[in-house]
Amino acid sequence: SQPSKPASEEKPSYWWEMIKHPWNVTGAGVALLAGAVLSVPFGIGAGLVPLVAFGAVEGIASLFIPSHRGFKEYVDMRLRKERREKQREHLIWQIQGRTRHDAPKTWSVYHRMMERVDSLTSVASQRETSLTERDVERLSDATLDFLGLWLANLVMQERRDNLNEGALTRKIADLQVQIEKMETPVERRRLEKAKSDLEGVLQSLRGLDARITSVESSMLSRSNTCEELYQRIVTNPGSGDVARQLADAVEQMRIEENLALAQERELGEHSRPTPKKQKTGV
Repeated sequence: SQPSKPASEEKPSYWWEMIKHPWNVTGAGVALLAGAVLSVPFGIGAGLVPLVAFGAVEGIASLFIPSHRGFKEYVDMRLRKERREKQREHLIWQIQGRTRHDAPKTWSVYHRMMERVDSLTSVASQRETSLTERDVERLSDATLDFLGLWLANLVMQERRDNLNEGALTRKIADLQVQIEKMETPVERRRLEKAKSDLEGVLQSLRGLDARITSVESSMLSRSNTCEELYQRIVTNPGSGDVARQLADAVEQMRIEENLALAQERELGEHSRPTPKKQKTGV
């Protein structure tokens, strides 16, 4: 059977979203205030009139608004943005605990991508363009991919710096000598397993430089694609194929990301080791 979606990705209660919408909360507050004001000179009965009227309007609205396509799209977009910003905050915190001398330059590239996303969001709000906010969301997701690639790159650099190829080679050679001298089958298998594990670590270490280069290339390609796409859309926002251009560009960036992270995945979870949060801002 298919795995269930995480709770954060499940469809929300659109009825509850309507109830807690700022306009609805304001309406309830106005009805309560009006009822309180009317109840002073005219009694409790008059004070209940605004509340009853609000309740009637609320009941009618609950029949239509939660199922309205526009309202559902509004709620879904807001929740996607909330999830995206939580993920962004987590990635930034992880990166801040690992950044190196090249951090200012890479942060500059990231912030420039974010500026392009903000600018295209403004373009999408204009009537004379076919670009929509949903289209721009895809580019905003690409900025998260950029942060994910950067974090993967930092993790691999940490691994490369913490492992010594010469020491590993010597340890493997020492284990081979011990294996040849070992007479007990159980101990021989234990040492052979340890030797095999170290050989796997050594092989992974020797491929780290290639993986790091691959991820760095994907990061550079992603930022360049974002810049080129921004220039094309801003130059001709009324073009009928701007949405297609953005979708094609994001799809290409996704392919590049999958190729890079397929190599990095051997290194384990991004959150290892847990960094100490620094006071320095992004």
